[in-house]
Amino acid sequence: MKKKIFSLLFGLLTLTSTQSSAVTMGDYEFDDFEEDFVALKYVKLGSRTLGAGRTNTFVPAISFGRRFECPDVGVDYSASFGYAKGIGGCDRSSIFYSVPRIVCITFINECANSSLYYGGGASFGGIINNNTHSQYHGLLAEGALGYEMQRFSCVRSFMEFDFSVPILAAYRKGKYPGPTVQLAFALCY
Repeated sequence: MKKKIFSLLFGLLTLTSTQSSAVTMGDYEFDDFEEDFVALKYVKLGSRTLGAGRTNTFVPAISFGRRFECPDVGVDYSASFGYAKGIGGCDRSSIFYSVPRIVCITFINECANSSLYYGGGASFGGIINNNTHSQYHGLLAEGALGYEMQRFSCVRSFMEFDFSVPILAAYRKGKYPGPTVQLAFALCY
């Protein structure tokens, strides 16, 4: 358990660190990357369904992430955590985590102020559903479908539909979990 907490804290510290976007080569410094790439931090709140189609356990979730975008593509990496206790009148808990979650995204209309986007990637995560007495820790395939607003502003927001599918278990106990889905809203700064 200490390793999981350390991994989560290390992931959050990595996500909130600041780095210079200027590239230095010898005595020359290139700041042209600032015109093409935008680096954003975000906080995403949502509700995740564990074992979609099987147990339908809803878990409130929070994510902290960074997104690097150019007009038509981007890379999103984040740490996500969800926890619920007492769902459905019982005292059992359900937990979801993914650290790190890396997704490459493509914007459909890169010139518009608002655009739909889609993407895919992977994460290392876990699904602990004590309602079904199952645990899964391992590789998750990630997918995202979203809508980003105010793309030309310094403060942006997006709504996103995420799904995670367990594909390779490092540790598993009980039934193999089904996919998880999440609907979330994020504020970027």
